[in-house]
Amino acid sequence: MEAAELFSIWRRFKNRVASWRLDERCSKELEFKRVSCGPSTYAHVRFECCPADTLSFEMGTSWPGHLGPDYTRLLEQAMTAAIVDTLLAGSECPYLGCSLKCVQVGWDDVGSSEVTFYSATRGAVSKLREEERWISIGRRNVT
Repeated sequence: MEAAELFSIWRRFKNRVASWRLDERCSKELEFKRVSCGPSTYAHVRFECCPADTLSFEMGTSWPGHLGPDYTRLLEQAMTAAIVDTLLAGSECPYLGCSLKCVQVGWDDVGSSEVTFYSATRGAVSKLREEERWISIGRRNVT
């Protein structure tokens, strides 16, 4: 099997098993700092998180204007990958019942990158998964 088929099978499985729904609204943030002489050393994110019927992600803040739309799209894709890795791929039963709205980003022209925003988002969303109360919403009959 190739990657596309593997992903399709994985997605069908995740759609059939029990999942988790966030119990209460909360805010999670993480300031990622790595001591290094090179790039990829800094990012800051803050999310407003709400119970929801399905997982969603929205940017509710602006990036520094000099970054441009093509690069900010890449940054948001890195954040999306971190959310999927943490809430969907990180356990047998996915954490689907949550809407995430990024309401603040911290950027450094030398130290920030896609990698740092992936890391900051993964850290903040891991805190959400580990520190907040989630309710099982049972199996779904989706194929």
